[in-house]
Amino acid sequence: QERTDETGKALLIDNHGAPVGAPVLELLGQVIERGGNRPVLLERDNDIPPLAELLHEAADIRALVAQTDLAEVA
Repeated sequence: QERTDETGKALLIDNHGAPVGAPVLELLGQVIERGGNRPVLLERDNDIPPLAELLHEAADIRALVAQTDLAEVA
């Protein structure tokens, strides 16, 4: 179930225990587009998955950052 604020907008809640979802990656892309490339931390405090899953998530984030960087140059 999606959580919303008092205006009905979706809330993105980071519990440090779930995979990074598409809405969060979309938000990250917007942040990079507005503020430039910044360091990004993939953090898990609980429910840590196997290393292969973490590496896949990290690769998705790297690809998004690289794609956004390329868009800035073009």
